[in-house]
Amino acid sequence: MNYIRFWQAGGESRKTSMRVKTRLGQLVEEGRFTGGAAVFGYRFVKSGIITKKGRELVALEIVPEEAAIVQYIFKKTVEEGYGTWRICNLLNAQGYKTHSGAKLQANTINRMLRNHIYTGHYVRGGKKSTLLENLKIIDESLFEEAQKILEARNAINAKKSSIAYTTRGAALLGGNIFCAHCGCKMHAVSYQDPVILADGTRKVYRGITYICPNRARKRGECAGQSQYKSTKIDEAVLALLHEVFERIRGTSKDETLKEKYEETVREKKKQYNSLLKEYEREQLIMQKLVESVGKAMIGTSTLSLETLNAAINLEKEKLARLEKQIPETLKSVNDEREMLDSLDTYYKNFISWADEFDQAPHERKKMIICNLIKKIMIGKDYHLDIILNMDYQQFLGQ
Repeated sequence: MNYIRFWQAGGESRKTSMRVKTRLGQLVEEGRFTGGAAVFGYRFVKSGIITKKGRELVALEIVPEEAAIVQYIFKKTVEEGYGTWRICNLLNAQGYKTHSGAKLQANTINRMLRNHIYTGHYVRGGKKSTLLENLKIIDESLFEEAQKILEARNAINAKKSSIAYTTRGAALLGGNIFCAHCGCKMHAVSYQDPVILADGTRKVYRGITYICPNRARKRGECAGQSQYKSTKIDEAVLALLHEVFERIRGTSKDETLKEKYEETVREKKKQYNSLLKEYEREQLIMQKLVESVGKAMIGTSTLSLETLNAAINLEKEKLARLEKQIPETLKSVNDEREMLDSLDTYYKNFISWADEFDQAPHERKKMIICNLIKKIMIGKDYHLDIILNMDYQQFLGQ
């Protein structure tokens, strides 16, 4: 009896939990505040909405002074590649505090960079509200760029990512420079070269080299050089960038490129619909085959059980293939559509970088290079293979 009561109570508890989650999801989609602390950039104000119990609900309102700091954090992350610890130290040095009066921590900055509320959307339990202009502090595109950088700097992805782990330091390149012989990501290290001049004085020359960890630190096999002087590599990369920027300045946005993506989306969508119809047909065939098994068991079918089993196994293989192809094709459709929607953004970025690069701060230059160049492969005798990011290479027609 106690077990039955416990089972019934557990069932009711789960139902209550589901009802609460469902209602909270509905409130989020309606753009209603569902509780919690006011995050940095906002404060509580009375909403004017009275509950059944006679209590007035609160709503969020932007604090202009704090909103400017939020924008600063996102721009430093995206445009100059600052890490959370570096941003945290900058803001603490200027005397900024959290709502509780404590110093800012790196984890606080990290949570802010991942919080959708700054784009003007409530997000909770997989539900997302429509755009609330009164809560919007940054653009969605800036937020998405920040997410890409955070994900790329994740310890698991850092070795494969082309985004610099940090923009601190005098090296121009970082994150997208690889050894052409072993594929290992290369690192910039500074060196000092003391020299005794003809007059007997001692002079120390300082510089930067890019090293292959596999060769220089014996971490793995590599047939390439252990180090390369940064001056030669940087000069070659800057020469290519200036050539690319000159070309994009003289290139108008190609409408044929947009038409190409539109045609690709149509073809992919057609392929997706075709797979759905084929899946429905195969399901009907499977259903009929299963029905025939029953008839064969009572002897009213012209087909033997062996024949039906073979046919059913063949149908299972077809359905499994389609179940794999359908989501892959849908993803391809969405990717192409996303690329089509992003063409204007990529083109504007490209033009903007061309105009600002030479006068940009060192950190900004580093981030532009990381976004524009996917990989720089360095081989023996300073042989370079520079691969542009396809999102931008397509505008150059190569």
